[in-house]
Amino acid sequence: MSGGLFAVAVTMFVCSFISIDTNSWLIRLLVFAVGFSVGPCMVCMQAAAFATIAPVDTGRATAIFNAQRQVAAAVGVALVATVLAARLPDGSVTGTASLGAFRTVFRVGALVALLGGFAAQIVRDADAAASMRPRANKPAKAAKSPAPV
Repeated sequence: MSGGLFAVAVTMFVCSFISIDTNSWLIRLLVFAVGFSVGPCMVCMQAAAFATIAPVDTGRATAIFNAQRQVAAAVGVALVATVLAARLPDGSVTGTASLGAFRTVFRVGALVALLGGFAAQIVRDADAAASMRPRANKPAKAAKSPAPV
C-alpha cells in the first residue's frame, strides 16, 4: 500500500512541472500513472482494514469503512479546491498565471499521498496475516432426499 502511495506522490510531484508547452501524451501518461498507482492501494487498504474484524462484525465494519472512505474523498476534494481557489489570481482560470495555482494543487496532492505512504508504514503485516491464510472448509451438509411414496 505504501509503495502505491509513494508512486502517487512522485507522479503528482512530476505533474506539478507541467507547462503550457508540455506534450499532451506526456500528460496522459502521467495521469494514467497516478490512476495505476492508486488502484492497488484500494485493495490493500481494504484488506488491512478488515484483517482483524470477526466475520460477525463484517457488516458494521463495511458500513464504517465505506463512510470513512467517502468522507475522506470529500475532504480531499475540499482541500485541493480550497488551495486552488486561494492560489488563483483574481479567481479566474484564464491565462498562464493560473498555472502556478494548479502546480501548487499537484504539490499539495503529492504531499498528502506522501503522508499517507508514511502512515501506511505503521500497518503491521502480522495483523493481516490471519486474513491471508485459507480457512478450513466445513463439509457441506447432505441434502435430505424426500421420503419414498
